[in-house]
Formats: sequence, structure tokens, C-alpha cells
Amino acid sequence: MVIQGTGLILGALFLPFMGVTKNIWVLYLCFAGWGFFRAFFDSNIYAALYDVTPSHLHASCSSAMIMTGFAVGATAPYVLALIKESTGSLSATFPILGAIWLICGAACLWVSSRHYNKDHKKIYHDNER
Repeated sequence: MVIQGTGLILGALFLPFMGVTKNIWVLYLCFAGWGFFRAFFDSNIYAALYDVTPSHLHASCSSAMIMTGFAVGATAPYVLALIKESTGSLSATFPILGAIWLICGAACLWVSSRHYNKDHKKIYHDNER
């Protein structure tokens, strides 16, 4: 989860510039940076989940996580449309998304420091029995 949180925080730094830059090469650089750090988050989703769930629950936990992700993602066009209507520009959504990524990255780091190792040890210890 530390890698995931770090990826979200570093990826968030590129989002505000995507909505304001007029230079296509800066935009490409922002896309590349954001995509690179997004991969830190995406590539560790199942590893982080499976580290803290018993193996007999992996399929159920994966299903719940995927369902939640798609449900939240399905609301994105509506939420972005509301932001565009209230601000007058779709470009205004990028700093908001950046702030959300920062908050989520900080939450990942906080959860990791408070609960992740404890939960991992609990699962590992229970499997030894």
C-alpha cells in the first residue's frame, strides 16, 4: 500500500497541469507522468488486497473490489458534468481530481502505517496454525 499511496500522490502532481497547459508537449509529459505513477497504484491492487485477506476469501474480496470500482467509475461522467456546469470548464476538473488523488494517496499511506502490517501478520499467523 505504500507503493500505491506514493503512486497516487506523485501522479496527482501532474493532474492540475493537464487542464491548464496550452503546450502539447507539456500535456504529453503530464500524461506520461500521470500514467507512469498510476501504474504504481493499479499494479499493486491485488497484491495489497491478497496480503490482508485469507486465501479462501480472495475471490469474494476481488469481486467486491471490482464491483465497487466500476460503480464509482460509472458515476464519474455525471460528476464531471456537474463540475463543468458549475465552473464553466472541464479543465477545472483536473485540479479537483488531483486533490482527490492526494487525499486517497495520503489515506493509503495512513492505512498502511496503522493497519496493513497488523492485518498481514494476523493473516500470516492464522495460516500457520
